[in-house]
Amino acid sequence: MVKESNLNSSRIALYVAGYGNVAKELLKLLPVREKFFLAAIINSRSMAFIDTEANPDIIEELLDKGSHANLEHFISEISKQKFPVKVFIDCTANREVASVYGEMALRGISVVSCNKIAFSSSFSSWLELRRIFENSGASLHYETTVGAALPVVYTIQNLIKGGDKVERVEAILSGTLNYLLSSYNGTESLRSLIIRAKSLGYTEPDPRLDLSGADVARKALILSREMGLKTEPEDITYRPLLPDSLYEGSLEDFYNKLDDYEESFKKLYKESLSRGERLRYIARISDCSCTTGFESLPADHQLALTEGTDNKIIIYSRDYPNSITIAGAGAGSRQTAAGVYNDILKTVDKFIKT
Repeated sequence: MVKESNLNSSRIALYVAGYGNVAKELLKLLPVREKFFLAAIINSRSMAFIDTEANPDIIEELLDKGSHANLEHFISEISKQKFPVKVFIDCTANREVASVYGEMALRGISVVSCNKIAFSSSFSSWLELRRIFENSGASLHYETTVGAALPVVYTIQNLIKGGDKVERVEAILSGTLNYLLSSYNGTESLRSLIIRAKSLGYTEPDPRLDLSGADVARKALILSREMGLKTEPEDITYRPLLPDSLYEGSLEDFYNKLDDYEESFKKLYKESLSRGERLRYIARISDCSCTTGFESLPADHQLALTEGTDNKIIIYSRDYPNSITIAGAGAGSRQTAAGVYNDILKTVDKFIKT
């Protein structure tokens, strides 16, 4: 465990869950703030409590030498430490990790998360989580659950706080799906594009998780609740980019079936092109409905003009009937890490002298 005497007790202790691409990029950013230090890290295999300055280059070694991962013990040890500010940072997509946020708050530990699970569960669970954090005084920030580092959640929250009412949102919320649809031109195969997107770090290790549309549905659910809607997961109507039958079986099976589907997708693309339109995967959120799916949009539509891994969120509110548009990179470990870092700064802003 951390020996507080070896570290300045006025500094801000960070506890990281996960050691994938986002966490690795995040740890590269931390040294620029002298008040931050990594106090402990846990992944699916092991955990390490750190009693000296930890260079990002030696984290892998620390984990290799660490003890067997035990989330309950990890939390217990964190709660014993006597640092004035503690921030737990969830860089996983793990359900067990997401389930401990409330316990963290009750122990006075703030949470920053890019894990969507806690924020897209049942509405009653979400309300209870908010209540716990509001009563505990601990902070909860989760901007990167939607749109990587783009200030989407923050903007909607501020509009609501200012007395505005968000009427509807139209958005591209998947950098992965937008990359595939904006890059497809009928000459390079879907298989080739998906493999390239995976190699560039735009997709999950299993790209079917992105292509199913479930990730966009979770993001739409999160935004709908920020708008003040009492949305349940089953209220989201979504359809995958590709037919359901393609997702069954192994990843190899998926690629083989994808080759067979290629001509059907090419036909959709050409039909859209012949009408002067473009295929995009869109989320539409309002009081009436919350839907996600791919659409053929006029080529001059704001969302149709979105290229590559960019996301674009168009917010229509009572005070801004002509919309507020937020656009920028919506995929990538570096961008997500930057968003997590910004949430850390929001959490500890009052403790840092700029």
